Amino acid sequence: MLTVKATSVASPAASAQAAVTLAPAPAPPFPPTWLTGARFLEQSSFGPSPASLAHIQQIGINAFLDEQFTLPESVIPQPADNSMGSMRQWALYNYSTAPDQLRQRVAFALSQIIVTSGAKLVYANEIIPWMQTLSRNAFGNYRTLLREISTCPSMGKYLDLANSMRPGLAGGANENYARELMQLFTIGLWQLNPDGSQTKDGNGQSIPTYDQATVHQVALALTGWTYATAPGATPQSANWEYFGAPMETRPGNHDFTQKTFLGTTLPAGQSVDQDLDALLDTLFNHPNAGPFLATRLIRSLVTSNPSPGYISRVASVFADNGKGVRGDLNAMIRAILLDPEARDDAAPADQGRLKDAIVQSCGLLRALNGGFSAGQGLAYLYDYMAQSILSPPSVFSWFSPLYHVPQSPLFGPEFQTYSPTEAVLRGNLFFEMFHYPATDMSIDLSPFQPYGNDMPGLVEAVNQVLLYGRMPPAMKTALITAATPGYDAATRIETVLYLTSLSGQYAVQY
Repeated sequence: MLTVKATSVASPAASAQAAVTLAPAPAPPFPPTWLTGARFLEQSSFGPSPASLAHIQQIGINAFLDEQFTLPESVIPQPADNSMGSMRQWALYNYSTAPDQLRQRVAFALSQIIVTSGAKLVYANEIIPWMQTLSRNAFGNYRTLLREISTCPSMGKYLDLANSMRPGLAGGANENYARELMQLFTIGLWQLNPDGSQTKDGNGQSIPTYDQATVHQVALALTGWTYATAPGATPQSANWEYFGAPMETRPGNHDFTQKTFLGTTLPAGQSVDQDLDALLDTLFNHPNAGPFLATRLIRSLVTSNPSPGYISRVASVFADNGKGVRGDLNAMIRAILLDPEARDDAAPADQGRLKDAIVQSCGLLRALNGGFSAGQGLAYLYDYMAQSILSPPSVFSWFSPLYHVPQSPLFGPEFQTYSPTEAVLRGNLFFEMFHYPATDMSIDLSPFQPYGNDMPGLVEAVNQVLLYGRMPPAMKTALITAATPGYDAATRIETVLYLTSLSGQYAVQY
């Protein structure tokens, strides 16, 4: 406590004094030392929350990973009305609130590689088997995931494998699943080096991984599957759509001829299961599989432009997890998240990835100790932002994995759905979060209330919560200038948070 005395200049005899108690400024919501944990959580979850940040600071990244790998899966419910609308609402709620955040983020990444869509699977029960397959196998072996997704009724309908028949029956083998199984799920279009770069021939041209003849042969190997027989129904040669169990075989619809593809020959007379397993073994053991999957997962979780060394290191873990096992997703995820390139807190400006609308909005709510409510009706807003939840427009998901940042050599897949229109719509959603959350979502602004009349303190608090201490000085000055005229503390707090959430500093996951 101290005493302050003031004396009038105009009338020196006039004076007054008062006792003043000085108190230290309130501490920022998060210490600046939490950058490492916050960056890790941006890559391994739908964004850091105050609780997850505190926990990872307490136990460390490795122990946090161990915990996440052993958490039980979040249960995927069957909506009472069986509508995709209800399923989409639940998915948005789950992204922002599920305790098994690592599993959810990895399944989300896998869903953009092994794609189905509510555009064709129009009821919840049709898409749930696919969601369960990705969740169940997110930390398992990729070979197991390939087998289960190939017999999943969701995929059977989406890519027309169900009731694909040998030539001469119903028009012959359907090639949709055969093509996407190779192009998008396993080996890609071009032969790859271990570091993900394309192999070149003597003329410097990229070498195709397969051709149309390969697609035809693979399609023949995949014939003979139909939907499972529904309880109480009579088995048919080509069962009608039933999504309550994996697909089952119909030998009478299978092509039993010899098939040759990718250096493998399947002998004539093999069963439906034998041909499928031999095909999957060929793709799973193809030299492209490791670098292809490593590149896709790194881009979804960490950075759109991984170095060749980063890809090579992760691909080598796909080839061998250190115990002689190929395709161990648990080991791959550890390798991706713990790689020096991922853990570099001073990563260069060309690293990182643009957050898509789902990741950015969920991350903003989680940072503010909130989330989407279970019954919210906001999924339709993501349709306008070109990221329809559970309903991507094509087999490539919402954006092409090969899309480049406009006028740049850098890859930036998420930029394909971030035009000025989508950017404005995303800003409108954030405005609603801060001003009209209603019952659709929750946020907690109480950590910022001590700074409502302290602009430098408020800006620094927001810097720590959303940017983990990396806000440029010029941005701090601009935010102080913009928020100072606010008519009350609440307005100033919302202004600084809103403008920071719209910034490129927050939109990019560095």
